[in-house]
Amino acid sequence: MASDNTKKGQKCNLSPVRNDIRSSIRKEAENTAIYYGKTIGEAARNQVDSAIENLRETAHHATTALKRYQSEVRMTQWKIIGASIAASVFFCLLTMFFLMPKPTLPLAPQQVRYLASGEALSELWPKLSKSEKERFNKLANKNGMIVHN
Repeated sequence: MASDNTKKGQKCNLSPVRNDIRSSIRKEAENTAIYYGKTIGEAARNQVDSAIENLRETAHHATTALKRYQSEVRMTQWKIIGASIAASVFFCLLTMFFLMPKPTLPLAPQQVRYLASGEALSELWPKLSKSEKERFNKLANKNGMIVHN
C-alpha cells in the first residue's frame, strides 16, 4: 500500500509539472504562430506592395500611351478634315476653270468703234451747249436713235 501511495503521490506531483509543460508548450505554440503569422504577413504585404507599385506604374504608362494615341487620332481627324476641304476647293476651282465658258465679247470691230464713240460722246455731252445738244438730238431722231438729255 505504501507503493500505491508513492505512485499516487508521484502522480499528484507530476500532474502540476505536466500542466506547466502543457501550458508552456501551448504558449510557445501561440507565440510561434503569432511570430510566423507576423513574418509571413509582412513578407506577403511587401510582395503585394511591390506588385501594387508595379501595377500603378504599368497603369500610368498605359494611360500615357492611350492619351498620346487619342491625341494622334484627333490630330489625324483634323488633318483629314483640312485635306477634304482643300481638295473640295481645289476641285471646284478646277471644274470652274475647265467647264465654265470663257468670257468673250461677241462684238464686231464696227460695234467696238460705236461703243468707243458713244463713250467719248458721253464724256463730252455735259460740255456741249444747248444748241449743239439739240442738233445732235435732231440727227439722232432722224436716223432712228433715241438720245436722252
